[in-house]
Amino acid sequence: MDLRDGYNGDIYRSKYVNGQYCQPEKLSSDINIPGYKFSPYISADGDFLLFTHIGSKDDHYKILIGFRKKDGTWTKAKIINEVIDMKNSNIINPYVTPDGKYFFFSQIMNGRFPKPYWMNASFIEDLRKEELKGE
Repeated sequence: MDLRDGYNGDIYRSKYVNGQYCQPEKLSSDINIPGYKFSPYISADGDFLLFTHIGSKDDHYKILIGFRKKDGTWTKAKIINEVIDMKNSNIINPYVTPDGKYFFFSQIMNGRFPKPYWMNASFIEDLRKEELKGE
């Protein structure tokens, strides 16, 4: 089964209220853009979300980021491949270390096992300032 045929891996959230998780809610179309989404990562304070996305069978895997606004809504998901100097590369599985200092991801090359990468995560704050300016 090709997961890109009919299953889109939409991203949901479930609030934790009074010691229990509430019914999951699908995030807006600003995050759940068309295409297949997987391996979401939410920051410890819940203010940004990273995920892997592929739009069509001829597309490549890319990592997108969205930032939570003051009103609780999200910015439109933005592709970060070019920002991290991986334009036109198949990159997957975003992760940020608990201290927020390092960003990890993997690159798929020639259909082989993913090659891991890591880098300074400071670019996320730069993107946040750009995406949330005027808020």
